[in-house]
Amino acid sequence: MKKVFLIGFAAVLFAACSSNTNQVAATEAGEVAQVEETALTLNIDTQQSGIEWLGAKFLGKTHNGTINLSGGTVSIEDGKVVAGDFTADMNTIKNLDLPAEGEYNQEKLEGHLKSDHFFDVAKFPTSTFHITSVEVVQDDSGNTHKISGNLTIKGVAKQVTFPAKVDFSENGFKASATFVINRLDWGVTYDEEGIKNFLDGVVKKGKDDFVKNELEIKVNLVAH
Repeated sequence: MKKVFLIGFAAVLFAACSSNTNQVAATEAGEVAQVEETALTLNIDTQQSGIEWLGAKFLGKTHNGTINLSGGTVSIEDGKVVAGDFTADMNTIKNLDLPAEGEYNQEKLEGHLKSDHFFDVAKFPTSTFHITSVEVVQDDSGNTHKISGNLTIKGVAKQVTFPAKVDFSENGFKASATFVINRLDWGVTYDEEGIKNFLDGVVKKGKDDFVKNELEIKVNLVAH
């Protein structure tokens, strides 16, 4: 009876934690959008641009932080975004919610994320995104575009599609987008077996040790 309860409780909890309207599907990588000679190409401002990330333990505790961009471009033609890319420097993974000192601190978590348990930055120092297509849209959240592109993490390229807010004017280019990916699609498989055991009612570790598969990513871009 106890095991049945654990299985039922875990399944309900997992469904609740996984339901997110911003979650995107990872599909086979597509053909990168080509840039015509007539397009205006702007460089990403790496000081004003960046990535914010949010991850969670299985039963609620979250961690958040940032990743710096090392470069990128956006191409504009006839007032529309037609192509673009950016590169994230995975060695700059930073945690923002833990203390600088203590038993479990920022440095320890950052080291864990950089290790081969997660992103293996020694072997894969960068992650990239290359636009495959752009569609102009308008929705209740104020999004202006739907962007598809190849997201490469740990050498694995998958195409994702997400809504974005894009503003292009004489003052430059700005864009922001928030979406959720399943880290397993990119081979970031830490604790996969532990989560399966938990769902089967075989609790082998403390309940706060299990890491959710979903990773929220917020991209902010400024280009000139």
